[in-house]
Amino acid sequence: MPPAPALRRPAAPLALAFAVALTFTASPTPAAAQPPSGTYVIDLTIPFDPAPDPAAATPWLVGRIKPVPLGRDTSTVPELAEADGRLIVLDAGGAVLHSRLVARWRSCDDNDVCDESEHADVSIPYFADAQRVELHRIDGAGRAVELKAAKDRSAGPPVVRILRPRDGETIGDGTVIEWRATDADGDELDYDVLYRPSVGYWRQLPLDVGTHETRIVFRRGDLPADTRAVIAIVAHDGFNSTVATVTGLTIIGNLPPRLYLMSPNDGRAYPLGSNVILHARADDPEDGDLPVVWRSDRDGVIPQLNWTTGSRGIHTMSASATDSGGLTSLRTLRLYIGVEPPILRARVYLPIAGE
Repeated sequence: MPPAPALRRPAAPLALAFAVALTFTASPTPAAAQPPSGTYVIDLTIPFDPAPDPAAATPWLVGRIKPVPLGRDTSTVPELAEADGRLIVLDAGGAVLHSRLVARWRSCDDNDVCDESEHADVSIPYFADAQRVELHRIDGAGRAVELKAAKDRSAGPPVVRILRPRDGETIGDGTVIEWRATDADGDELDYDVLYRPSVGYWRQLPLDVGTHETRIVFRRGDLPADTRAVIAIVAHDGFNSTVATVTGLTIIGNLPPRLYLMSPNDGRAYPLGSNVILHARADDPEDGDLPVVWRSDRDGVIPQLNWTTGSRGIHTMSASATDSGGLTSLRTLRLYIGVEPPILRARVYLPIAGE
């Protein structure tokens, strides 16, 4: 099977680029060709010749098919009147696995000046036995009448091996992540580097996406302390994707909670007996959402979030959250209950005579 054409951009300044992003929902496949979690994307470049005859347009070109970490299905099937083509997914025997209309859209500014680059986001199911993706011109009934572009799966998927770190090692800022990959078909490879924590909110985070390098330096940032983290390298050859992982990685050092105060505002004054809404949120890289405890230096712990029993006076309010490792984050503000806040008096200094 001949290799798929490389992705090219139209040279003519009046040409329009049409990029179609296809999302596949991954399903279990053999380990050698296991698709990574995330979404699969097909980039199509379609140069439109300004000539009035559609048949004279430059052939549409299919680019690379690859997963995009943490992608989301945001597509809709266009109405027939708006469709520009039909996308068809075939297996090795030529049987149709999936078929749907696709349409391009323009991004226009407030003055109705539209960008020449056009694209559509298209989501379809993932098929482990997909062998070919075709884009067809359609007739008035939406039937495929002319093949405009195609992308074939190459025979040999990439082979990727992670050199460092190794299973069970401790990683931190400055740790080098390095890998090697080969492709029997000689296809150009690119890589996604994914981090999969075992604690906290996230199950997968991209460290690098679409790189052609085979080495990156790890930066922890807000990643939680962990003893069972995973790093995955996903190698793409333009259609096939292969995943290699290292497991049981440790990140040392518990991170403190993050605390956000929404209400009330610092320095606010309330009449005695007013309903003061106490609103704060805390989350922790390791523990997720945490409870927030409110205190007043005059009245102690405040058990309810709608506070109507504050004593008269100036209150220094604190909101705090403590994680399972004993680290606490604290924020304070001042409220005036039944008393007037101080009036700020500014002093104005006139210039010295003669200056």
